[in-house]
Amino acid sequence: MTQSKEVAEELYECYTKTATNIVLYFQDKEKIIDDLKDVVQKNCEIDIKLSMIQEIKEDILNQYNDSNITEKSIQKIIKDYEKAVSKMNINISINERLLEFNKQLEALLNDVNKNQDSERSNNDEELQLSGSINVIDPISKMRIKDPIKNIICGHTYDRENVMALLKVNKKTRCPMVGCKNKEYIDIANLQTDVVMKVYLQRNPV
Repeated sequence: MTQSKEVAEELYECYTKTATNIVLYFQDKEKIIDDLKDVVQKNCEIDIKLSMIQEIKEDILNQYNDSNITEKSIQKIIKDYEKAVSKMNINISINERLLEFNKQLEALLNDVNKNQDSERSNNDEELQLSGSINVIDPISKMRIKDPIKNIICGHTYDRENVMALLKVNKKTRCPMVGCKNKEYIDIANLQTDVVMKVYLQRNPV
């Protein structure tokens, strides 16, 4: 993973942790959450732009080599670059990072609302997150401590275990039995599962 990708992942981790704290501990959270969602969207737009600009630069420079770059060709390179950048079309609605953030945020909000409704009705039943939560790590077969989700297939692993697995073999597919995803696990596609994290905190061993 490049340094820029590592920074992007660290920033995303900060966003998800911030969202979790806002949802759990702030009273008037609607405005703050909207502001945070706007920041995350703008950050994703910047990431896409930077990635597209890098591809444009590489495509243009690949047409030349050091021996045939002249003052005239430099001017053409600049014009081609500016033209390509001006035609960039960014579709943020399909950005996987943004979609995953919004999905986890929505699940977290739903869970908090359910818990509040349950408290108001004096319901003593065990509070559960929406859907079925599997807290068993498919690698170690033990309870997950630090959940990290593969946003490609949606399965969650224990961070320490999956990182150790990838260190031994980078060409590792999702270890969840029955997973239809055939792609190798990419660290860039692993993100903190905030919904499971909250569940684990509320349901300790």
